[in-house]
Amino acid sequence: VLTNTSVYTWELAPVATLVEQEMVATLGAMAGWESVEGTFTTGGSNANMLAMILARDQAFPNAITSGINGSELAVFVSEDSHYSLLMSAHVLGIGSEGVIKIETDIDGRMKPSALQQAITECRKTSRTPVCVIATSGTTVRGAFDPLEEISSICKSENIWLHVDAALGGACLFSSKHSHLMKGVERADSLTWDPHKVMGVPITCSTLLTPHAGALMNTCSYVESAHYLFHEPGIEYDLGRTSLQCGRRVDALKLWISWKAEGNTGWKKQIEHYLELAEYLEDEVNKDSMLELMSSRTFTNVCLRYRPQNLDVTELNNLNEAIRQKMIFDGNFMTSLTQIKGQTILRPVICNSAVDKKSIDDFLSEIHRIAKDV
Repeated sequence: VLTNTSVYTWELAPVATLVEQEMVATLGAMAGWESVEGTFTTGGSNANMLAMILARDQAFPNAITSGINGSELAVFVSEDSHYSLLMSAHVLGIGSEGVIKIETDIDGRMKPSALQQAITECRKTSRTPVCVIATSGTTVRGAFDPLEEISSICKSENIWLHVDAALGGACLFSSKHSHLMKGVERADSLTWDPHKVMGVPITCSTLLTPHAGALMNTCSYVESAHYLFHEPGIEYDLGRTSLQCGRRVDALKLWISWKAEGNTGWKKQIEHYLELAEYLEDEVNKDSMLELMSSRTFTNVCLRYRPQNLDVTELNNLNEAIRQKMIFDGNFMTSLTQIKGQTILRPVICNSAVDKKSIDDFLSEIHRIAKDV
């Protein structure tokens, strides 16, 4: 059955193979690449880890045979990057000390000048820079790092550039918003999660690269699996380009959704979400008891309830209590996080059931609960 096979060899899953190849090529083309290799992963976290492995193997081609001391490597990430990058560094033996966090500007975007300085300083140590990871759509603020400037630094320093666009990749469907990822075509790899803003059923996550043979080189150990991989098949056996052996046909969910929505449908959906996020932003700005805690770029809106005459600790406790009561009452669910030590509410517009009335009711709920608290 197509939905219950494993996508590691052509002879076992020919239709699933073609579906995945089409989706990888289509997503890669949207990133501006003429040719692309890619694989579907168990989520953005694993896609980011695979990208880090590709970068390591690019810098140290003998790592797959001779091994390498991870404590001699360094990767550079935004201070607002996803926690999975620390986890990946742990798995690869790089350790958290090898993950160099780069300062962000007032809008939560990585500062290219700070990145350049950090790389220069790193080269004076025992660690070798192997990868810069930019983020398109940070987890909290939804900020987009400046890819053109970052890619220029990576090119001059000969460092692999990975773009974690697990959240923000969907902006490429909209000519109105695709500028947020201007320069992505200069990246060496890309994470994109259609199960986020595109709403494809979880899990549906991809790792893409324009470098022909990169994934196959990193996964070359599969040549020992004589019981699976046979000739001919090197061009079609997707197990040769994946860290997994047994793997579901996640690409099918994306393929079916794309047939139903089309590029125009995705474009309308993304732009609708951004319009709703802008509406929420405007309503917060008009409300004297609410405060926007960061500029809004994407579908993330960072806000808090802010009555007068409360200090930071009291405001943090109040907003945490509002969120707890909101979850307990069961009418709305929103995440709770922090920006520079200040507790905030972080609604993200990426659900087709949300409309302006939902937003109005959500804000009314905050006021109602705040009065009770």
